Amino acid sequence: AISWALLHPEKRPILVICPATLKVNWQREFIKWADMKSYVINSQDTNLRYIKGIDTYIINYDIVDKMKDLLKKMDFQIIILDEAHYTKNPKAKRTKAINELVKNTPHIIALTGTPILNRPIEIYNILKMLSPLNFGNYFEFATRYCGMRRTKYGLDVSGAINIDELSNKLRSTVMIRREKKDVLAELPDKTRVVVPQICDLKAYKRVEDNLISYLIESKNKTRLQAERSN
Repeated sequence: AISWALLHPEKRPILVICPATLKVNWQREFIKWADMKSYVINSQDTNLRYIKGIDTYIINYDIVDKMKDLLKKMDFQIIILDEAHYTKNPKAKRTKAINELVKNTPHIIALTGTPILNRPIEIYNILKMLSPLNFGNYFEFATRYCGMRRTKYGLDVSGAINIDELSNKLRSTVMIRREKKDVLAELPDKTRVVVPQICDLKAYKRVEDNLISYLIESKNKTRLQAERSN
């Protein structure tokens, strides 16, 4: 994804959306491979705007919905979705926010090692973002590849049919798949790397001291739910 961005220097700015634990890693990779400075967005950035000299912005999925109006004003030319299967649920707030963002973004790159966890319908939202021309009709996709049927509880799209056809269509339109056996010779020996994390130690200590109270107060859990988690 970084290499493709380097091949198209005119397409700026770039937005990377990833899990919170990977934000610092993405920042480091942009410096390592592209010598590009990036800005890590957090939930306190209430006046988010384009910063001269910084063409890449990194945000985590959890706060996209909160920041979507500010992000829309940034006029991103490339959006990179890391662990793109985070957008599989079309009803989730983060998915709705991302769907709004990508509407006016010329280039979308979705990266994931697990595009489909259980059934074909889980990849539909990603496909619609990448290629609405080929995958824009939900009912056609659900009928053709999910065996959509009407039940007394509503539409059932949990099936999986015409899998080979779907696989061929993915490969001929939006998907580049590289299996481990194909690239193993290119990979270095296994290495272990310390990945620094952004951590609020006071909050961590509060959770460590009394997890049940934290879950009830901060996560709106009932006492029963909190005790089960504990």
